[in-house]
Amino acid sequence: MKITALDLRKQEFKKAFRGYDTEEVDAFLEIVAAEFEQISRKDASLREKIESLEAALAEYRNLEKTLQSTLLAAQKTTEETKANAQREADLIVRDAEIRAEKIVDRARAELNRINQEIANLKTQRDSFLARLKSLLNYQMYLLETMESGEIPTPGKNKEAEEPVDEPAESQLHRD
Repeated sequence: MKITALDLRKQEFKKAFRGYDTEEVDAFLEIVAAEFEQISRKDASLREKIESLEAALAEYRNLEKTLQSTLLAAQKTTEETKANAQREADLIVRDAEIRAEKIVDRARAELNRINQEIANLKTQRDSFLARLKSLLNYQMYLLETMESGEIPTPGKNKEAEEPVDEPAESQLHRD
């Protein structure tokens, strides 16, 4: 049974002989009713405050959940962005390595070509020098035979008459 301040004020007691002083009981009931009324108002105020605080707490909990989910989403986005950036960096590095390898391969091929050309030029030079030496030897032979008054005869100077390779100039144009 719920008692209100009004119930306390309207409560009536039976009168008995040698009972309590009715004025004193009424005064006490009035004090109790006033105190009860004040406590009831305070209770109602505290209940409203509790409801308000519970609503605020629920709002803060929702806000906390929202912040946590936002934080998790931001972390996930950060991790995905970092992973994507790492993949992109790996691709860039791999592409740069492939291009560098191709450049090195081309440079090696060019170096090989140049070395081959140098070797060919050395061979042509050696061949030219040999032919020039042979020609000079033959000319010396002719001069010596002319000085001695002899008529040069073919086949006498084997060294000077050996077949001469094709001229160095024609070998240059062939390459």
